[in-house]
Amino acid sequence: MEKTPWIEEGILKSLSSTRYWAGARGLRHRPSPTNFLMRGGTATVDSMIRATDRGLLVTRLWYVRLVNPRNLLLTGLTRDGLFLIERGRVTGAVRNFRFNESPLGVLLRADMIGEVRRFGAGTDRGGVVLQVPAVRSHEFNFTSASDAV
Repeated sequence: MEKTPWIEEGILKSLSSTRYWAGARGLRHRPSPTNFLMRGGTATVDSMIRATDRGLLVTRLWYVRLVNPRNLLLTGLTRDGLFLIERGRVTGAVRNFRFNESPLGVLLRADMIGEVRRFGAGTDRGGVVLQVPAVRSHEFNFTSASDAV
């Protein structure tokens, strides 16, 4: 399988399609992406925390599922590390939350982009690889408290 740029410099370059749809439209078949690689910025997580008067530090998302493919709305939970930031310092742990949010909206509202980190989800069994930066966004849609640990 070849590398396919989906978005470059903020411009949509490719869409996935079924073999049927591609054939019917005379397009090249592009299956859904299996890995997600994104360029980052220069900010560190520490500098993002120092620049935040009041906010939440999310260190892990869990059970993320697609709700609406048209706007990439996702739902999921925070897990194993949600912390309160006050006056540029992490001041304590916070109960986990459920969220409904689109990564597109998060990026539109981002005011700091950090260094890239690589994550794997079952990569030893052909799973998804994520290479993404930390992002500081001035809004994020948490919908309810969660009992997730």
